[in-house]
Amino acid sequence: MGNRTILGALVLASIAWLAACDDAAPGGCVIFDQPVAVGATIENFDACLRCVCQGPDQPGCSALPACERDGSVRPTDRGVRDRGAVDAGRDAQTDAATDGATDATGALDGRPPGDDGPTCTETTAVCVDEETERVCVGGAPVTRTCPPGQRCLPGGCIEPSCAPGGRQCNLGRVVFCDEAGFPVRSEACPSGQICLEGECLGAEPNVVLLVDTSGSMASAVRAAQEAPFPACEDAIEPYTRLGVVKLALDRLFASNALDQLRLALLRFPQNLSQTATCPQGHQRAANTLSELGSESLPFDDAVYARLRRAMLTVPIERSQLGSDRPRLASWVDFGERLGEVGPDCRTDCEGICGAQDECLDVVDPELRPDGATPLGRSLAFAGEYLQREIWRDGRPCVEDADCDSPHYECRQQVCTDLLGSCRGQVVVMFTDGGETADPNVGDWYHPATQARRMAVGLGCNADADCGRGAACVDNECTIGRCSQAQLACHPVNGRCPGDEPCVPMLLRSPGFGAGQRFVNPDGTTHDIQVHVVDVSGAPGNDQIAWWGTGRYLRVEELEADGLVQVFTPLLEAAKDETLRCIVER
Repeated sequence: MGNRTILGALVLASIAWLAACDDAAPGGCVIFDQPVAVGATIENFDACLRCVCQGPDQPGCSALPACERDGSVRPTDRGVRDRGAVDAGRDAQTDAATDGATDATGALDGRPPGDDGPTCTETTAVCVDEETERVCVGGAPVTRTCPPGQRCLPGGCIEPSCAPGGRQCNLGRVVFCDEAGFPVRSEACPSGQICLEGECLGAEPNVVLLVDTSGSMASAVRAAQEAPFPACEDAIEPYTRLGVVKLALDRLFASNALDQLRLALLRFPQNLSQTATCPQGHQRAANTLSELGSESLPFDDAVYARLRRAMLTVPIERSQLGSDRPRLASWVDFGERLGEVGPDCRTDCEGICGAQDECLDVVDPELRPDGATPLGRSLAFAGEYLQREIWRDGRPCVEDADCDSPHYECRQQVCTDLLGSCRGQVVVMFTDGGETADPNVGDWYHPATQARRMAVGLGCNADADCGRGAACVDNECTIGRCSQAQLACHPVNGRCPGDEPCVPMLLRSPGFGAGQRFVNPDGTTHDIQVHVVDVSGAPGNDQIAWWGTGRYLRVEELEADGLVQVFTPLLEAAKDETLRCIVER
């Protein structure tokens, strides 16, 4: 590239380097990721730049004269670092001078023959004003006017680098340009965000944590006595399965594992009771999921609203990035209390009626054990929740606020997530038992079928209809590319030709069409990965994770710190996969 282009890149790079100076030695700079003392010079022949630390946190750079105008370096000059080397210095001076730098005498080195007048040592062009730069040629200062359309900024004359009044990204920072297209300042993106197309964007994956709150979660893991309501057990050393899980979640929610992700907390469906008993507290099992029927029918809006009330304890934050840590912690703090939230339960009351017809609701909530283990239908609700409330792709809009999400912006009158193709969509399910509502493999709401629907899809016409690398074989989205004839493999340990995993069970796929995938408003799809953390080892639970293209983690001994160590890598993997996809893209 030409010297002008090099200088244009230099200004943007210099802005980023200035921000990096916090890591330099006291009074110095960080240049090319190296600490540099004040007055010291460093050269980078790959970038064709020479930089000097002009003062504390004040790096300045200029084009290396030894670099050709196409950005290459002449082999004879590549190893030269000594500015006092006569031959290399003279070659550099000649290159700079023949690039249009002459003074009033017309001398190439900036001085008349025989003139040993004033010398200069600056390694960076200095701006006299916006239209004029001063450079050192042969040790003498030479002033020259910037070519038409260029402006003198730190580092010399450059061309406009971005759209007038626009923004662009450089080294992870947002660079702001004036109305002429010249950079004027830069800002680092906040932690957890990346710069893309001139904007800082949240790279957080969306994670749904589904916790088994069935009656068996009240089972004891050690001998202990029940405590009075509301704790119902020792909050420091809980003795029930759910108590240990809550202690683990309390620690997880306070840890760095929740940084840079958005988390929702789901439970199995329960309704509110005015009577409090241990271990159920004010919660009682609800049969709301049975209203879904047994076929692949769309969720009825009224049924979805009831399920939302019964299952969604903490939604994903739609107004801001990150997770609602205080609200998450309130569900696992071993406390629970009802309170009056309205004067009349007969109008606009989502809670229950009190003795005086006042509206009562939980003001201090808590996860409680009661009910069956509807794994498949709970997974279906998790997917429906993401589809209805979190995904906005293609939703009509006039302004960003219409998208109701920090991940979306309004572009060409539709909501757009610029990182949508990479953003992780993950469900982590904890359970202590097997499916109770839909145990047959042919059931639409069998948990393996729903996990398959979420991650890879069911029926298909081509590989493009399937997600997460699955193949379309015999009109079925299939992992391992096994055909129907190969389905006789052992459900867990069988292998296909080529030692690829065998399809573990034949799951019903009613054909490609409505209900096969969870979709955005514009009809496009997101793949939802499903992980299973299982304390029971119930048959078939491993197949939920297998079809969900996630991990199956069998917990042999239920212990709080051990559970934190199980959950944390799953959350970190969701973040890592999202960022890796963004970098590769």
